[in-house]
Amino acid sequence: EAVPGVNKAIRWNSPFYGTDEHAWFLSFHCFTHYVKVTFFNGARLDPPPPEPSKDDDARLAPDPDLAQLKSSP
Repeated sequence: EAVPGVNKAIRWNSPFYGTDEHAWFLSFHCFTHYVKVTFFNGARLDPPPPEPSKDDDARLAPDPDLAQLKSSP
């Protein structure tokens, strides 16, 4: 809904979402007790998700605010 024309791919049993084949912006990975939410280029979000990743541009949201995830600019 929030991103028209979004594409979805599955890699490592996780869905990836992006606007084209080389511009993925979001991924989810389910574990036994939690879901990892990764924002590629998340360091550019305002406010940025709280946890850094091995990649300087990616950010993790270990306990995401669902209302904020659903909101659109």
